[in-house]
Amino acid sequence: MIFSALFTKSDGEPATGLTLTDIEIYLYARAKTTGTVTTIWDGEHPTAEIGTVGHYAKEYADADSHTYDYFAKAVYTGSETLDSNFSVQQDPMTDHPTAIWGYATRTLTQTAAEVQAALEGSRITIHRGDDLSVSLTGLGSLAGRTHLWLTAKASESYPDTKATIQITETGGLLYLNSAEAGTPGNGSITVDDEDAGDITIVLAAVETAKLESGTTLTYDVQVLIGAMITTLTESSVRVTSDVTRATSA
Repeated sequence: MIFSALFTKSDGEPATGLTLTDIEIYLYARAKTTGTVTTIWDGEHPTAEIGTVGHYAKEYADADSHTYDYFAKAVYTGSETLDSNFSVQQDPMTDHPTAIWGYATRTLTQTAAEVQAALEGSRITIHRGDDLSVSLTGLGSLAGRTHLWLTAKASESYPDTKATIQITETGGLLYLNSAEAGTPGNGSITVDDEDAGDITIVLAAVETAKLESGTTLTYDVQVLIGAMITTLTESSVRVTSDVTRATSA
């Protein structure tokens, strides 16, 4: 399993060329059955810079995602001035095949029509001007969380303030089209089953009508539990045009 830290500077520009020894990655494993947390890396450095987008990666060859949930964070200790927000991502496809096949199944709790309209696998389709309601299940235990986010951006390197959509469990809709949302209540994340990690994401039609059709975004769902932050799922969001624009008789 490969963990990569993403750093940006100058309002979202990739922070390339950082010294690897100036980056510390902390990795923790939580046993799925007992909840026991073990420290794997206590400030180890990445081994390589990946591409030109500000990614710095390190592989954990002994990862077993069937038995453990993994949480990571990264700290930059160098002299460069970076944006305050950054993320650590993991690539589970580098894990053992048995862990991939043994991973918890994600299911949906919508009708067939709703599924076809809104969700295909983990990919979300938003019909501009329609109410959006998407349910994701089997994301893993959310017990003890203090924050839960859904964020969709045109570029992963953008800061959260430039998010096309950002919704939190506690704050509702925070950002829309790279600006602060006027009505937080028009978006929500509801935890339907804390132990299993079942959530429902809602965005009101009045807000989806403001999105630009034909765009494709990248989104993730991220949780903070104690000092550990992890990405629960990530995929794409496609915004399609609406044909009927009427909203009342």
